[in-house]
Amino acid sequence: MSEPPVDAGAGTNTPTSSTEKYPCGTCGGLLNFDPKSGKLKCPYCGAEEAVPESPQTAVEEHSFESFLSRVKTQSWGLQLASIQCQSCGAVTQTNDRVSAMNCPFCDHPMVLDDSRLEADAIRPESVLPFAVDPARLAEGLRAWIRRHWFAPSDLKRYWQKGR
Repeated sequence: MSEPPVDAGAGTNTPTSSTEKYPCGTCGGLLNFDPKSGKLKCPYCGAEEAVPESPQTAVEEHSFESFLSRVKTQSWGLQLASIQCQSCGAVTQTNDRVSAMNCPFCDHPMVLDDSRLEADAIRPESVLPFAVDPARLAEGLRAWIRRHWFAPSDLKRYWQKGR
């Protein structure tokens, strides 16, 4: 296991950026959501913390028809976006519709800046946590692939690589 990252704000239970990353109060590593316990869990020391409550806001349902009526233009051309990996420093180009990917050089997860998104894009207002832990999900997918002989070959190959 690798060493936990050093964080100047370690020990505080406040988000360190707009993506709401929470540092572990024990070792300073970044906490991940654990669907089994429903808490934030440190992958380094195993410490658990309750998920901080977010301010209650009213949930508003948006009409898809009204969204379609607001859309002025449809861009059909291929526009490229560049992103630099925070881990290895490689610069990768991808189409402008991709918002998250893994670095093709070091496999580090990358999220593209949302400032390049169109003003007409539908942006999520909230996120639901996973209810199934990764091991149970992997076993369910493995069983599904075994039962479906006609599952796409690319999916089977991708799964056999251990991803």
